[in-house]
Amino acid sequence: MERFVLRNCVGMEAQILTYGGTVMRLTAPDRRGQYADVVLGHLTLEDYVADEPEVVNRASVTAIAALDESFFRVRFDRLTPKERKYLRAMAELGPGPHRSGDIAESFGVGVSSLAPTRSSLILKGMVWSPNHGDTAFTVPMFDEFMNRVMPGNAWK
Repeated sequence: MERFVLRNCVGMEAQILTYGGTVMRLTAPDRRGQYADVVLGHLTLEDYVADEPEVVNRASVTAIAALDESFFRVRFDRLTPKERKYLRAMAELGPGPHRSGDIAESFGVGVSSLAPTRSSLILKGMVWSPNHGDTAFTVPMFDEFMNRVMPGNAWK
């Protein structure tokens, strides 16, 4: 189980667990600009784990379906067919980050031929480069979505 922390430029923060897609913490400002956690739930990660596994599994399936239908789908629909294949090749390798050569090998082409596709994906905010020659998804769990939306090997 992992916890992802998302922050915006004005100080709001969301902590989301991969355990059922659970929002563990969400800080937001009140009328006076004071930030507070607005989520009613458990205080620790261990408390969520101790919850009924069946409830968490049902919530996980529901949360992932909702992400697929909206959050992930909107991003996927903006992509060209070649950009989709590039991201699917990345997804084949896992969450990342990945070396450009490994992505090209998974895609079945030379590294230099993918540079324009990689650049357009960076401009669209779909991937980023944490280090020279590395590429990573900007959105957690997008690799899993790509595997669900483009299953098998037909994308190659």
